[in-house]
Amino acid sequence: MQELCTDDPYDHRCAAELARLVSRRKPGVLAAWADLLAEVAAELPMEEWQARGYVLVAAVLNATTPAQRRRLLPLVRARLAEDRIAVRAMALEAFALLAAEEPELHDEALALIEQQRHSRDFALRARARLMLPVLMRPKGTK
Repeated sequence: MQELCTDDPYDHRCAAELARLVSRRKPGVLAAWADLLAEVAAELPMEEWQARGYVLVAAVLNATTPAQRRRLLPLVRARLAEDRIAVRAMALEAFALLAAEEPELHDEALALIEQQRHSRDFALRARARLMLPVLMRPKGTK
């Protein structure tokens, strides 16, 4: 977590990717730092696109309260509209993860995933296929 707060873009990327990978394996493992992850996701500059995407997914995977998930929603929506395909793919994953926990987002997420399953961009198609089963799981299982 300390590396996410340095001034070194390389450290940001490595720490963000590690946080994402660890959190994918065990969602909530960094829950004590969920607010910091959300803050970092919002503040990283555009040129650090990989770190921005990685830390966004990590923040969603560690958001344990509805308030934390609501705080992340505008950020995830903003990332869905970015030009860089990889960032949009990670934002699609983050949105699906949010929708799996917040029933009011479920229909919107399903529509978005269905739309992206037919995207011309391979990264978006692949991520949509990976996230569809996440939305189909019973609430509360990650």
